[in-house]
Amino acid sequence: MILALAATARVLHDFSNVLSGLSSGLELAGGDLDPDLKAEGIALAESSAKTMGDLLEFFRLAYAANPQPCDGARLQALARAVFPNPRVRLHWEGGAGTAPGSVARITLLFGQIAAMGMRAGGDVTFAMAASGTSAFEVSVRGQGVKAELPREVADGLDGRPCSDGVLGRWAPGAITRAVVLAEQGDLSWGGAPDAFEIRARLPSIT
Repeated sequence: MILALAATARVLHDFSNVLSGLSSGLELAGGDLDPDLKAEGIALAESSAKTMGDLLEFFRLAYAANPQPCDGARLQALARAVFPNPRVRLHWEGGAGTAPGSVARITLLFGQIAAMGMRAGGDVTFAMAASGTSAFEVSVRGQGVKAELPREVADGLDGRPCSDGVLGRWAPGAITRAVVLAEQGDLSWGGAPDAFEIRARLPSIT
């Protein structure tokens, strides 16, 4: 029950920012303003609507009981949707083809977690690679000024109950841990000044 409530809080948080942009854009577009401001409002509304569509697909895949394979280019676009900070630059190593469902889900969950650790901007690098005949390794690295995973995320990744912080921050880490363990995989993470990394090894690909 707690995990479900935490996941709901996370979803609502991520959608609230996009809805705010959509509302502002529609207000500008429908107001009695000069054409340039109306054009800006329409552009903002269109951009927010696209991001909302990407977020819907993001959560459908990342939180699904049976995730579906995802094309590499589409996976990158969906991951971008949870990084509202334009100062965050995303990089990809591997993953050019279609990612198996379990790999796509872990990648998106990693992205959601990394976004919370990059408040001041910086570089986030995703890596996906086959390991042996049936295993797959997925990782995300964040580097930048004040790049650090929130305490609640660490609690979730380590399997601890949420501390006295924000429940919505705890959910992605806890869900990631549950998903990796359900796949009989291994999960690890670490941090350094202005940097962090999360790694998962999935022994079976679905």
